[in-house]
Amino acid sequence: MRIGYNVKDRANSRRIIRIVGAALILGLAVGVFISLFLDRQVVLRTLAKVKLIYLLIPLLMFVAAHFIDTARLTLVLAQFKIRIHFAQAFYNSAVGPFFTNITPMSAGGQPFQIYHLCAINVEKDTATNVILTRFVEQLLISLMLLLIFLPQMFIVTSSLKVSRPLAYLALVLTVFLSLSLLSLLVWPSAFGRLALRLEHTRFGLLVGRLLKRHDWCEAVYRLSHRLQASVRFLWREKIPIMIVDTLLGLVNMGLHAWSLYFVLEGVVGVRVEFLYVLISYQILWQIISYIPTPGASGGVEGAFALVYGGMTQAPESTLIAVIVWRFSTYYLLLLVEGLVYALLAKRGYAKIVRASVPA
Repeated sequence: MRIGYNVKDRANSRRIIRIVGAALILGLAVGVFISLFLDRQVVLRTLAKVKLIYLLIPLLMFVAAHFIDTARLTLVLAQFKIRIHFAQAFYNSAVGPFFTNITPMSAGGQPFQIYHLCAINVEKDTATNVILTRFVEQLLISLMLLLIFLPQMFIVTSSLKVSRPLAYLALVLTVFLSLSLLSLLVWPSAFGRLALRLEHTRFGLLVGRLLKRHDWCEAVYRLSHRLQASVRFLWREKIPIMIVDTLLGLVNMGLHAWSLYFVLEGVVGVRVEFLYVLISYQILWQIISYIPTPGASGGVEGAFALVYGGMTQAPESTLIAVIVWRFSTYYLLLLVEGLVYALLAKRGYAKIVRASVPA
């Protein structure tokens, strides 16, 4: 079985290339537009300071995060007596972000990861539980960071001349998403019952037509009950494992923020507090992830350049630093993830060894 990339599917390849090309053009266009309002001489002097290491280190940090996610996926699946090949786990952990980065509002990653796990014979409820749990953990970590460092967050927003409503907006979005997805994990059967109530409504009929499956309500209801048993097993009997998984997720967040911190200090030449970079990084991602462009392209370059330009008081140098960081952690990373998407899928890695899944 081959999961994912089909070397004979040229239409699929061309579609992905067009999306990546559009994201590249959009991101560069935003950078060029902002540079029109800045001192061109300073921009040129900063470009001369850019070294290869400022492209390599951030890329390596994000690739390292993929390896950590690979270990997390392997660890959590093992609790369900499912052993998966390391390359297959790495494929899931690397290609998921690839689809996140080429879909509007970064919405394609988790569905692909669930699809891929199901395609290698992991049960739907288990696959949904594992991927959804990781997403909820990420939101809860962001929420805890913002709450723990709330005073520092307001210091950051004040120093950036950004109004406090921005900080509140980040908090509200994080709390809403965290509670919504957490409730799905805690009471999945309630969502199944809701689906049954929608079955004969206009909305339910519309969903059935779009999915070309008129029994989708019953399918959701059955899945919700299996998911409830799977979630209870993971969070009641495997709490130490979930704590380790959450801590590894925190390490990943730190790697991502540190990659930006490294480029800012190196290219701009101004010392900034890592804690402030981490906090503002979380604030920005809670907002810009809703930008309806592939991987929030354009929005990331613009928002990060404006916010960190205020933090460093060197807008020209910061713009170059953000573009360098973004080129490394988005465009070069897409290349790496795309190679994983193509090469590992060609080799298969679809066979797993499994035992009974706990009820």
